Amino acid sequence: MTIRPPTKPENVWYGEWKRLAPQWPAIQIPEMKFPLFAFAAASFCAVSVANAEDSPIDPEVMKLGQQNFATCMACHGADGKGLKAGPMLMAPTIVGSKLLLAEDPSVPITILLRGIAKEDAKYAGMMAPLGGALDDEKLAAILTYARNTFGNSASAITAEQVAKIRKENEGKTAMLKRSELEAMLPKEGEKAEAPAAE
Repeated sequence: MTIRPPTKPENVWYGEWKRLAPQWPAIQIPEMKFPLFAFAAASFCAVSVANAEDSPIDPEVMKLGQQNFATCMACHGADGKGLKAGPMLMAPTIVGSKLLLAEDPSVPITILLRGIAKEDAKYAGMMAPLGGALDDEKLAAILTYARNTFGNSASAITAEQVAKIRKENEGKTAMLKRSELEAMLPKEGEKAEAPAAE
C-alpha cells in the first residue's frame, strides 16, 4: 500500500509531509500495519487537543482565593459545609453547590457581588454582598478556590469575567432572593435569566 503526501493544507500531517517530501516521496507501509499506524496517529492528535484545552488552575490564584475565603468561612465554615448556629446552619453548603459550580460564570459572580437576602428561617444568616469590599481579582480568586476545593471541580473564574458582570450589575443594589437564584440556573434546553434590577 502506498501513502502519498496529502494535498490539503488543513491536514494535520501536511507540515510533516512537506518537510519529509524531498527525502521521502512516498512511504510504503504493509497493509496489515496501516490500522495500527492510523490508530496511533489519531490517538496522538486526540491527546494533543486535550492537552491544549486543559487549563490548569494557577496555584497563585488558588493561594489568593484561600486567603480571602476567610471572609466566607464565617458562614460557610472551614469545610464549606455551612457553619452551625445551634440547630441551624448559618449558610448552605457549597460542596457540590449548583449555584457555585454553574457553567455560566455570571451565576456565582452575581451572587458574590449582590449577596443573598434572608427570607425565611431556613438559614440563620444572610449573605452580604462582597462587591464593595473586594476587587475583581480577589472575587475571582475566591470563586476559583471554592469551585476547586471541598471536592468541587469547575473552571476558573477570571478577573475580567468579574469586571464584566460587575458592570452589568451597576445600579442593582437589592440583594438576590432565593427565587431569583433558582431562575439563574437554566433548566434543560433553556437559558438562565438575569436577575431583575432593583
